[in-house]
Amino acid sequence: MKRWPMWVALLYAVTLIVLTAPAVSLVFISHKEKMDPGTLFGSWEYWVWIVILMLNQWALLSLPVDLANQRPAGKRSLIFQITASALSMGLLIAGLAVGVGEAVKGDASFGYTGWIFFGVLGVSWLFWARVFATWSRKLETGDLIKQTCRTLFKGSVLQLLVVVPCHIYVRSKEYCCAGFGTAIGLACGLAVMFVSFGPGIFFLYAEQWKKMKGEKQQHL
Repeated sequence: MKRWPMWVALLYAVTLIVLTAPAVSLVFISHKEKMDPGTLFGSWEYWVWIVILMLNQWALLSLPVDLANQRPAGKRSLIFQITASALSMGLLIAGLAVGVGEAVKGDASFGYTGWIFFGVLGVSWLFWARVFATWSRKLETGDLIKQTCRTLFKGSVLQLLVVVPCHIYVRSKEYCCAGFGTAIGLACGLAVMFVSFGPGIFFLYAEQWKKMKGEKQQHL
């Protein structure tokens, strides 16, 4: 069970990589132009994004593993949990900002997409780190994990409810690379939604593992 975070994080990364081509083809489907998903696999930015998300998933699972192994929640595990959770919320808000920005400003927003994304990400990361740190002082460790996962999932759903219509709207425009900003928002929303499933899947596995272990001991 100690290696569970690593295996889940790897499975998460593989899932994102496998879904890249069909997701990009669907997002940028058009009668006028096609975007080759293969171009992403050749860019270092794409792989940095995958590694960051994989590490984020691993950090979110470090605390549930401590609980499953009946170890006290250490300060290090809490820091990992809070940092990863805050980063996920920051990605949601940053993706929302660039998606809405493109819907409002069109191609005029392209020159500021990077500044908007990383600026909003930084501020949101700090804000939500403070929020999750406050929760960690008020909630039991198990309740903290459940509350965090619910918040990430609900946040990703709300973000996608805004970004998806924005993407449909901008794709109807005639300017070059229409939908680039909203595609970033979609990627952030879907990635965080999958991240929020990790701890929940682990708890299901841990409960089943304990049940099977208990039954095995009874037969001995």
